Amino acid sequence: YVVPFEMTESHLLIVTTVININPDHPEIQPPSKRLAIDTGAGHTCFFVSNLAVTDFAKLFPHASLDQRLSANGTIVNVCHFPSATVTLGNLSLNMPVDASGYDMTVAPTFDGVIGLDLLSRFKMQIDFQAKTVTLAEP
Repeated sequence: YVVPFEMTESHLLIVTTVININPDHPEIQPPSKRLAIDTGAGHTCFFVSNLAVTDFAKLFPHASLDQRLSANGTIVNVCHFPSATVTLGNLSLNMPVDASGYDMTVAPTFDGVIGLDLLSRFKMQIDFQAKTVTLAEP
């Protein structure tokens, strides 16, 4: 699977991703998100306001609320979806994802992260000149 990426000024690799948190309804097409490839993140997640995290847990009965320790040591509210469809280019995977709450006054330049829960399933090759990431079955 070959996935194009954009590199930010801070050298983050950003891939366009679609996350459907309601895979029972594939006709619902959520907007694409810009996710950073993050080998230090254990979980694939997208960022939302703290209020949205609570709302998601109310709207989707299969979702659950949790708290996790963030990279900077703060506690983050998380809504865990045990089954979602994550699509990068022509690769679609059914896997758990998280909606991670954050302070909306600090807007990141990307919408979430692709974590090791997805990346560890593949051999990954980065072609910086072509600006593509190739994910191959191990």
